[in-house]
Amino acid sequence: MSFNIATAVMHELGTKKPEADENKSGQWILFVGPLLEPTIKLNTEKGAAIYTVNASFLYVGGTAGKPPVSVPPVMSELQLTRESSQKNADTLKVKVAGKYVLIKGDEIKDEYDNAIKVTGVSQKMATA
Repeated sequence: MSFNIATAVMHELGTKKPEADENKSGQWILFVGPLLEPTIKLNTEKGAAIYTVNASFLYVGGTAGKPPVSVPPVMSELQLTRESSQKNADTLKVKVAGKYVLIKGDEIKDEYDNAIKVTGVSQKMATA
């Protein structure tokens, strides 16, 4: 049996605008992250396997009305874990030191389509 253990992730900025931005003038930016929590117990030829990924997205520049008036920024925080993944929910889980590592296909999105996705995997593993 082979495992596709996550070794890299990426973020995607959302395309959906908050309702408060009536003029659709703002945009999503990556505020913090992605911040990785790697395992020190499981390594691959591409680096450590990943338990958790956190990222914060911020919507800025939104306006409402005419003349336009600035609306407050909107923050969205995502945490990708095996348990929070919106894909692979019923597939194989690999547990290392009491936590599940991310695998190929794991991803999470918010209501604005901001996302964190696994983009790199390895099948070559060694315990530390």
